[in-house]
Amino acid sequence: MKQKGISHFTAVKILKTFNADELNEFGKFVKSPFYNNYSAVINLFDELRKHYPEFSDTGRSKENLFSAVCNGKSYDDNLFRKYMSLLSKLAEEHLNVLELRAQKVTSDLNILEQLSGRNLNDMYSRKLKGVEDYFESSGKLDSGDFLKMHRLSSIKFNHKSSYKSTGSHSRELIGSHNNLLNYFAFTSSSIVNQIEVYKHSFSLNDEVGELLFTMNQKALQNCIRKLKANTSSESKRTALFYEMIFYDRQLNSSKTGFTAYKKLKKLLFNDIEKFNPTMLYHYFQRLNTFCILENVKGLRDMNRELFENYLKMLDHGLFFFKEQISWTSLISGQSFELPSRTKLTDGLKVLSGNISTT
Repeated sequence: MKQKGISHFTAVKILKTFNADELNEFGKFVKSPFYNNYSAVINLFDELRKHYPEFSDTGRSKENLFSAVCNGKSYDDNLFRKYMSLLSKLAEEHLNVLELRAQKVTSDLNILEQLSGRNLNDMYSRKLKGVEDYFESSGKLDSGDFLKMHRLSSIKFNHKSSYKSTGSHSRELIGSHNNLLNYFAFTSSSIVNQIEVYKHSFSLNDEVGELLFTMNQKALQNCIRKLKANTSSESKRTALFYEMIFYDRQLNSSKTGFTAYKKLKKLLFNDIEKFNPTMLYHYFQRLNTFCILENVKGLRDMNRELFENYLKMLDHGLFFFKEQISWTSLISGQSFELPSRTKLTDGLKVLSGNISTT
């Protein structure tokens, strides 16, 4: 019977995704007593890394791998699977550590919560100042920050409630509520918009719409009006955030879609420096999806608009920005293949003399 190779194991599949630096760092991770106290797992990793990056099954079976790891012992399937499982769990934990490093504010919030729970008040105060300074210095609109600020307000409320029994902590409660509402407004609108694209692409029935709860447009208008009346920079920043959501939602209407598209585009182009790359990419995808759908439906020629958007994206390094999903690729029945960077740049340079980008 043909011996089975090693490429199907979870640990190997994860190791194949590591670059050389990540593999070296994971090696230190495996050899750390804090995470692993099995010498056989260290030997298993050292043996596997010899076959990086291909991890080919050719000439490498689990039987001879076990023999190399366990000094020539006879193959024990249960023991081999145990070692592979431990290595897989270590690889998953390493991915978690990498993600925490990439999300520094989330990591700081985790530490802040631990410091509060352990009554380390001086350290808590210093860490809190650092987190608050980060949010105050961040001038870019980022929907993810609203969720983090909601959590920060909750941590502050719980800490004050635990150690200061007198006085009101309504400021923290209001901050928690408002930031959570901001996050909900953006995220729910994004989900509704994506479902609208799915409805067009996959002919979903109208029952999908009955499951959705969204903020009333009139309530949004009132909120924007009140925020604009406030002279603080934070209020104006939040007003812009809700204006974008307001016009974004109107893109789905056959009556208001094109007008909303023009207003959303004007806001985005005029205030482009106020958004972080993720939100910029999100709204450009919304604009481009609207253009493509208008072309698909035969309502109007939006190719010029698309080129304007692509040129602006190129100027801000967004054309090849990595995102989880591209809504334009979800539009069924369309052969929509993006040109190469060189072709796009050359084409847009020719057109840029006739296209306004402001």
